[in-house]
Amino acid sequence: MTTLTLADHAPTQFQVIQCIGNLTAAPELRSTLAGKQVATLRLAIDRRDRAADPVYVDVTVWNGLAAVCGEHLAKGRRLAVTGRLGYPPVGSRGRL
Repeated sequence: MTTLTLADHAPTQFQVIQCIGNLTAAPELRSTLAGKQVATLRLAIDRRDRAADPVYVDVTVWNGLAAVCGEHLAKGRRLAVTGRLGYPPVGSRGRL
């Protein structure tokens, strides 16, 4: 599973990823203890070989952009995202 993190600031020159896919469900919107908004969503990205299973990418969106995603996005919506690639910390069992 691939995880993509979107922030309000521009990503650095390295580890930039661009994906186009369809939302598998409506974004899940929540707030942190510090009051920051966070939206999580999953993209299904088709492969060139239509017989192959799609690639699923988990996306995390922060702050004001999270609120916009929660308000305007729904299951099945086609979406293009650009952000940085995040890797789970060692020992976290695949969770960021």
